[in-house]
Amino acid sequence: MTSSDGAPLQFTAAPIPIEQILWIVPLGALEIPGHIAPSDHVYFYFADPDHCPCNLENHPVSAMSDGQVLRGDRSADGSLTIRATSKIDYYYGHIRVRADLPDGARVRAGEQIGVSSGIGYGVDVGVINSDVNQGFLRPSRYAPETNNCDQPLHFFTQPLRDQLTALVKREGPDKDGRINFDRAGTVAGNWFLEGLPADRESSSGPGAWPKMLTFVYDNFKPTEVRVVIGGTIDVAGIYTIPATDPLPENITQANGATILHLLGFGPRLFDSRRLLVQLLNASTLRVEKFAVGTGDLIFDAGAQTYVR
Repeated sequence: MTSSDGAPLQFTAAPIPIEQILWIVPLGALEIPGHIAPSDHVYFYFADPDHCPCNLENHPVSAMSDGQVLRGDRSADGSLTIRATSKIDYYYGHIRVRADLPDGARVRAGEQIGVSSGIGYGVDVGVINSDVNQGFLRPSRYAPETNNCDQPLHFFTQPLRDQLTALVKREGPDKDGRINFDRAGTVAGNWFLEGLPADRESSSGPGAWPKMLTFVYDNFKPTEVRVVIGGTIDVAGIYTIPATDPLPENITQANGATILHLLGFGPRLFDSRRLLVQLLNASTLRVEKFAVGTGDLIFDAGAQTYVR
């Protein structure tokens, strides 16, 4: 991908000073309530959530490449999008934009464009590349930030890329993370409560979160399944499943009604509830939660229907 002057796009500056970066959370973060589906941006953390209070405000935030300010939210907890090329934008979240930086202004790599807002433990960074198609089964549900999500670390020049990659909190060699787990004809991926309109305005934001259900993999431990319940069928939560349960991508119509044993995870697993799932067709899923100790599991009036 090239910039407006024909040169390859390069990020030559870190969004926050590298000596202030504690770790980087890769693509695909899961969080209740805001990220039922894997997140389409990375987090540059300068604070450990388990060891605060700490200073979360006023860390300098810089442009990663030359570009033009496309749009900015100049609230106390704002955002900024910079157009780097005709096809690539990058953006920040949880920042206070510099007061004298209007939409349309040109910025240079390394130029300070604001400071951290103090909301969260760092700054969000995302890349939108119109040449990238994530391939969701129902793309109309997602914004360009998600459908055209690219991997920010790929654009950094060396040795900065290696320095940043070393700070990524993710097991295994793939440090970028992943956001799309949809697999046609299986349970894997993102699901939405039946009746929720299939457009991005209806399928995102606080009103949609309780109506979402996902079967994905963890962004820190990418070999571990995560079942994320936004609400409706049960209280919102993030769970794993035991190794004896079938993997979501292996559950098809041929399996019929299938039990998944949802486990809380952390220092020790605990058996918390069971989920009965049945793929009715390629884009329709029946699901119901049952407490541990319930007898034979049969769908009843508590069952809900989800669609792609």
